[in-house]
Amino acid sequence: MSAFLRRKEFIACIFLIICLLCLTEIFHGNKASAAPATGPIITLGVTFGPPTTNIKVKGGGFGAEETVILDFDTSQIGTASTNNAGAFSTRITVPASALPGRHTIKATGNVSHLFAKTFFLVRTNWPMSGFDPGQDLFNPYENVLNTNNVSSMIEDWNQPIGGDSSASPIVANGIVYVGSDKFYAFNATTGKTLWSYPIQTGGDAAVANDIVYVGADKLYAFHAKTGKLLWSATVGGTLVSAPVVVNNVVYTGGDAQTLYAFNAATGALDWSAKTGGSMYTAPAVANGIVYVSVQNGVYAYNALNGNLLWTAIPGGDFSSSPAVSQGIVYVISPHGTLYALNATAGTTVWSASILTSFSNTPAVADGIVYVATFNFYAFNAGTGALIWSQTLNDLPNASPTIANGILYLGEGNTSVTFFAFNAATGAMLWYNEPDVDAPYSNMVIVNGMVYVNAYTITGNEDYLYTYHLPPSTL
Repeated sequence: MSAFLRRKEFIACIFLIICLLCLTEIFHGNKASAAPATGPIITLGVTFGPPTTNIKVKGGGFGAEETVILDFDTSQIGTASTNNAGAFSTRITVPASALPGRHTIKATGNVSHLFAKTFFLVRTNWPMSGFDPGQDLFNPYENVLNTNNVSSMIEDWNQPIGGDSSASPIVANGIVYVGSDKFYAFNATTGKTLWSYPIQTGGDAAVANDIVYVGADKLYAFHAKTGKLLWSATVGGTLVSAPVVVNNVVYTGGDAQTLYAFNAATGALDWSAKTGGSMYTAPAVANGIVYVSVQNGVYAYNALNGNLLWTAIPGGDFSSSPAVSQGIVYVISPHGTLYALNATAGTTVWSASILTSFSNTPAVADGIVYVATFNFYAFNAGTGALIWSQTLNDLPNASPTIANGILYLGEGNTSVTFFAFNAATGAMLWYNEPDVDAPYSNMVIVNGMVYVNAYTITGNEDYLYTYHLPPSTL
């Protein structure tokens, strides 16, 4: 072989080796760039909820066996100890004073000074007509509107919703829903229409697991954000009763004298039970029992199978939903009496005269039960002793609601006034007289906003009204 050929082969070998080295470097370089970055990190078990939400916090990448300081915004709310791998798991509670909006949760190692942060959205829902399955009409999380600033409340936005409906609005995950000749979903802050769906008369609703359930000529289930119809269930008559959702079951009823329990995911009927009268009001559900008030009394059913447990106060035409709190069922009889019944046995614990009956549900909070007819009453929830009473100018068309020590109520049939009262004393704190003819729904208070459905005779149309504090008071 000539020296020229040997030199050529040598150069080729060198070139091959260089190529192999370059390929190796490229491979290792790509592999290194794809490797995940190391460092501290924290994750939350839930990322949104009302004040006082209990959250599981998990962290990793901190110093071994050190104390980690946990802050909510700028205030310390807990500590945790890491293991020898620098990981920890603990629980924290969102402060009761945390206002609606996004907040920072930060974890800092006290030795390593390594830190990580994430965000939690403080947001309260009013997901069904009575706020919760017990129908007590009490939002315990409100911390924006209070007895000192509610007098400054002003009207925010309003939206026409057509028809002639007494459906109360509900609010969930930044959306307010209300039914009339259509079922509407609005942005809860701006009033922008997000979606609507035509329904027949009705429209009371409940939200659970990103599904909104609407009672009308059928029971409808919509995707809560998009309005996509997921399923519908047909029953005899119209579903006048507002639905209540508990443990993946939807409870509702109507003019077919039947209480229904539907699977919330599929719409399949789990069971039904005869009520002995038309069911015009929402059921209440507590401790595995469903309570309904109908045309001829109060009924209690096993929530799992519909078996009748007891009946009470026969006779009359009940138009008041039962409210359940602390083992007592509160209901207004057609004879102008407020009854407090033992929730397990149905026996009368106490009763009190309220002079006249009306289609209102009692509201219960902090050991007091409130009833609005021609007078506004506050009774001791355990004994029935009268705490205070307040004379109203006209009959209210809806039930009182409670949030942060304030009672909200709309009254009137030709001249309408929306009120806020001090829940402890009955003193009036605020009122507004909108250009409407009848307040058709409960006033819903959530995240510093008030929502109410009202009717105008001149326009023959319902409007959804909203109120809030002016920016200067926030």
